[in-house]
Amino acid sequence: MRIRTFILVPLAAFLVCAAHAQVYRGNAMPADAAPSAKQLIVTYKDGPKSAAAQAANAKVGTIFVRPMGSGDAAVVTLPPDADIDQAIAAFQAQPGVTHVEVNARKTVDPLRGPKLDK
Repeated sequence: MRIRTFILVPLAAFLVCAAHAQVYRGNAMPADAAPSAKQLIVTYKDGPKSAAAQAANAKVGTIFVRPMGSGDAAVVTLPPDADIDQAIAAFQAQPGVTHVEVNARKTVDPLRGPKLDK
């Protein structure tokens, strides 16, 4: 009897968890969970609310969306007609910006490796 309980309890817990889990494969992720392709994550030297950060945002023409936690990074939205590569280069040229990257979700395929969903 002890062996059956030892096997059945973890198996039942696994089946209950698996039935309620959401698995996203490929592009099956809901649209509201995926970040916009026209967003950047920008890290500022003096923080996202500093004068240098506001000047950099105004120079590139982005809209401040939200800070990233309590650090020095923030999510900004590009105008609809903006080119992402040009915006990244413009941010990197600003003196108060330390890092810029596209706001995208990284997925890992067990066979092919990581890729960026844009």
